[in-house]
Amino acid sequence: MLRVFRAKNRALDLIEGTTNEQFGMLYAYEEVIMSSNPGTRVVIKAKPVVGSENQLVGKDLDIVNSHAWTFMNDKQKGLIDAVSELFPNASHRFCVRHLYNNFKGNFKGNFKKADLNAYKWLGERPPINWSRSHFSTFPKCDILLNNLCESFNSAILIARDQSIISMLERIRHILTEMVVKRREAMKKCMGDICPKIYKLVEKMKGHVVAAYNLFDQEPLDHVHQCYSKATYLKTYDNMLAPLNGKELWTTSLTQVMLPPDVCRRAGRPKKAKRRELEEEATVPPDPTELGRKGTKMTCSRCGVQGHNKRSCKTKEPVKEQSAPVDEMAEQSAHGTSGAVQETVNAAMGSGIKLTQTKPKRASKLTVRRQMNKTKHNQVEQNKGITLSQPQSQVDDPVPS
Repeated sequence: MLRVFRAKNRALDLIEGTTNEQFGMLYAYEEVIMSSNPGTRVVIKAKPVVGSENQLVGKDLDIVNSHAWTFMNDKQKGLIDAVSELFPNASHRFCVRHLYNNFKGNFKGNFKKADLNAYKWLGERPPINWSRSHFSTFPKCDILLNNLCESFNSAILIARDQSIISMLERIRHILTEMVVKRREAMKKCMGDICPKIYKLVEKMKGHVVAAYNLFDQEPLDHVHQCYSKATYLKTYDNMLAPLNGKELWTTSLTQVMLPPDVCRRAGRPKKAKRRELEEEATVPPDPTELGRKGTKMTCSRCGVQGHNKRSCKTKEPVKEQSAPVDEMAEQSAHGTSGAVQETVNAAMGSGIKLTQTKPKRASKLTVRRQMNKTKHNQVEQNKGITLSQPQSQVDDPVPS
């Protein structure tokens, strides 16, 4: 298996280039990206600094008035302070699933009646960051989970194991396909409102919509422009232009980047996501793996089902004596061997378990060898036999 793994890595190095070669072409890749997609910002930093990513986001999105923006994270300490400092007027939310997992690890049950500390712990988290009842109505978004980030991380799972340029190219292909797919799907939709918002308006016909009908007003005219089909198409209007091949890139001899010194840990790296208990219940089982459900555990020491050898309470294993029980019983029934019957009775009285030995089944190769050996012996025997006519038939005269 190790040889196959090394051969695979060797083939990938010949096709895509080694890690040193790809890091050496990183500045050339930067120039190709900016020349093919005008207005693109590419910043290469060797060591990230806490808060520097937020500054780059602010420059890329041209955030001047942060009042119109909403940020969501997993309640990480560095991001909370950086967002509060750089975007003080933006609304800040926490992922409810991560908040619930942190709470569940410390407290369980009815937290107000069972544990006052649990009630105080939740009271220290402002509800404006995790409860829809306290959200501002200015941002036209009421999501509580960061499923967008989780979906993106799941899509780039294969790309994360590749080299730097191969990884960036795979991510670029994923984004290009996503933009085209969503834009073409929205073009096929009828009406001026997005389909999900239109379904919500249809569900509210018996409540809020009745008030608009009372004043002879169209309910869809009061839907915010953010949910319109034109705004959606404008969001996915920017296309990522294709790039030239590596043969046409201009490599710089003055700027050469080397890969970072990474100490690889011993053992096989973990790629699977560490799932919570609720997530494991929703994940379908792998059809290629054979489960243990329905199988009965048998102890190899005492032969009783329901436990294994480790949890067996029997100190000494039960002695097993191999004997053809059926054959002995048959002989004793016909009276051929009374001593055998006495041996069987004595063994059963002493607690010795008698098992019948089964003949081993010969393999196809063994059977074929035996057949060839038998044919060879027959040929050798036939070589030593001379066929002769009986003397009586030779000496008898031919009748006239």
